[in-house]
Amino acid sequence: MIATHVTTVNGFTKIPLDDSEGPVSNTLAGMLGRLNGTSLFSLALWKLPAGAALGDASATRAADENYLQSAGSATAMSIELRRTVDGVASQFAVGSSSSSATNAPWVSIPFGQHTLEVQPNEVFSAEEAAAIYLAYYETGEIPEGLALRELDLGL
Repeated sequence: MIATHVTTVNGFTKIPLDDSEGPVSNTLAGMLGRLNGTSLFSLALWKLPAGAALGDASATRAADENYLQSAGSATAMSIELRRTVDGVASQFAVGSSSSSATNAPWVSIPFGQHTLEVQPNEVFSAEEAAAIYLAYYETGEIPEGLALRELDLGL
């Protein structure tokens, strides 16, 4: 099968995603399950433009425009969604419900040499994240019922 999507590990290593080593759902679950917060600390998933190969300029642009990414470890990771509509990029923290505004303390998620602060409902296990990643792979969207909190990244 020709890869339609690519994963990016730790922000640098790009790996075409296909079913050559088994179901994509298993590959995604395995990749997320190996995140340890230190040597393996992030995973992004993005769709290749139709007819593009990994090294093409259009593929490089696609990797910057629309993706799902996680940072952290298999036991505690964040998920962010980036969307570009009419040339305007927006990035969101994904949460498990719409009740994201709480008085609960924020959670620190270490990844690499950094730490990310997220709301408690924005912390996922690898198993939870795998279901979200598979939905994004299959539909280009995250599952209904998840909350999105827009991030101000100065985009």
